[in-house]
Amino acid sequence: MFKQNREFWLYFLGVILLFFFIFGILQNGFSSSSYTFSAFPFNLFQEEQSIIEKPAQELDTNVDYYAVLRTNKGNITIDLLEANAPNTVANFIHLANKNYYYNVQFHRFIPGFLLQGGSSTMKNDDPNDDALGGPGYTIPHEINWESLDYDENLKSILKAQGYSSTENIQSRKMGKFSVCLAANGPDTGGGQFFIVLAENNDPRLQNLEGRHTVFGHVIGGFDVVNEINKTPTVIDAMGESRPSFLILYNVTIGYYD
Repeated sequence: MFKQNREFWLYFLGVILLFFFIFGILQNGFSSSSYTFSAFPFNLFQEEQSIIEKPAQELDTNVDYYAVLRTNKGNITIDLLEANAPNTVANFIHLANKNYYYNVQFHRFIPGFLLQGGSSTMKNDDPNDDALGGPGYTIPHEINWESLDYDENLKSILKAQGYSSTENIQSRKMGKFSVCLAANGPDTGGGQFFIVLAENNDPRLQNLEGRHTVFGHVIGGFDVVNEINKTPTVIDAMGESRPSFLILYNVTIGYYD
């Protein structure tokens, strides 16, 4: 039957494929992002990198949250500082629950200083934008200068750079094993974060003070962090030092009873 009506069936198949192609584009919207196969027949074409909406609900600061970062080197447990940086913690929990951190490689690593990850563009094939990825929105920083006893000189420098102090919170000082929101200027944080590997008295931390919200602290997996600190580095397309192979499989959120 197929041989006798070959042209008809090829035409019919072509119409079906065209239908799903158009349906996929209409569903996802026109975008410069590439499309990949997913869940036949619906969602046949899906954007490679989706944009996540901002968190809609405020965080319950009466709940004590923690996060587990599962990496190819082992697990790292982080106490989330919901009372010190509620909006930043709420954003991190939101992204974790949306699987934003699923199979993302860490893209920046300076041994003895910091380890940074959470860039969504690590999932594409372009090595030139690995450090540029975010969830599609930005959030303001949360740092109370008065609670950290910043001197007038540092306050003046931060003000000149466009930063401001956040009231009604008690900030935590940055130090070894702090987990901080990565940013590229005032109120430009999103999904990227870094873990401080430097000692508390490392002078390099002074350049980060007042510019990166501290929203967590490592409380478990110190052996994993120390092992990661020995990971060989490579220089990427942007001239940044990065770990040779270090993957964040996912981030899971829990809370203490």
